[in-house]
Amino acid sequence: MVIQADIRWIKSELDKVKDPDFVEVLKSMLYYRKKKVAEMDVELKELLTSRALKAEADINAGRVYSITESIERIRIGINK
Repeated sequence: MVIQADIRWIKSELDKVKDPDFVEVLKSMLYYRKKKVAEMDVELKELLTSRALKAEADINAGRVYSITESIERIRIGINK
């Protein structure tokens, strides 16, 4: 896989780095990425929770269809 080769190359190049400012820039980039991934995880959890709650409300209200009914509704264009 190409990305693995890139990672190996980056690691080997990092072993040669002596510039502390460059190291700080890399650290900042990695911390920023980690923060963004954590934020996306929270947003995804909130989205999935919201969808699950809506689905549960639809089930409780009787707004459910069998697979056959769903296919038929799609076929005839009912999108309620």
